[in-house]
Amino acid sequence: MHFTSSIPSIWLSSVIEDTTRYIIFATGTWAILWVALKSLLANRIIRPSSPPPKQLLTEFAFSLRSIAVYATVGVGMEFLARTGFYPLGDISAQWGPLWFVIALVLMIIGHDAYFYWAHRIMHDPRLFRHFHRRHHLSLNPSPFTAYSFAIGEALVMVMFVVLWPLVIPTPWPVIGLFMLHQIFRNTLGHSGYELMPARANGAPCALPNHPHRNRPLTTPPNNGKLKPAIQNGGTPLASILQNLSITEPTIGAANSSTMW
Repeated sequence: MHFTSSIPSIWLSSVIEDTTRYIIFATGTWAILWVALKSLLANRIIRPSSPPPKQLLTEFAFSLRSIAVYATVGVGMEFLARTGFYPLGDISAQWGPLWFVIALVLMIIGHDAYFYWAHRIMHDPRLFRHFHRRHHLSLNPSPFTAYSFAIGEALVMVMFVVLWPLVIPTPWPVIGLFMLHQIFRNTLGHSGYELMPARANGAPCALPNHPHRNRPLTTPPNNGKLKPAIQNGGTPLASILQNLSITEPTIGAANSSTMW
């Protein structure tokens, strides 16, 4: 089959896979934390109010749009792979299980650094409303906020997956596991609960939850001290999505209209 004729099936397959993964982890995290364990975790909730249903539906819709962006980029990656631009994936697949594990760990650590810089740049006042404002409109995030991005931010997020296997030998199945890791960490990071234990000095073992920073502030985002998760003493699971001391423009001041 010619590649152009297979584009619709490739795109649709990617959308179905990513949507299924998103729904399983977002609804699963919500059901476990906000329903099954709500009483048990009452002292771990960050904000007492639940996100309203309208917000959840909006986040779900924007997440679906982000998934469509990911699928479109995935079609481009498939084309590049078929034309020989990703030789390292097939080569590294022959290097055995040890390299498979190493490649997964490297990809997680590499993304931690990538996200650190990408996120910091998107908090620049000149870029914030074009890239990151949509995400911060969820002032009380939920697991469904995980992929609620503007199109620009969705492209920034997926570009790591495009670029990494071009330079680092990464077996293709590793990328699938990395995506599982990402959605797991993102839904927990937006769950609305402080899930990490505290150290002896009272500070959390890893960075606290995303709602600590998803609030409108007034100071430009130039004086914060954003650190990668590993540098903070956590693991990549303790995402730098959480408890950033970086400040940001007030959402209303950035742009009074909705950033789609």
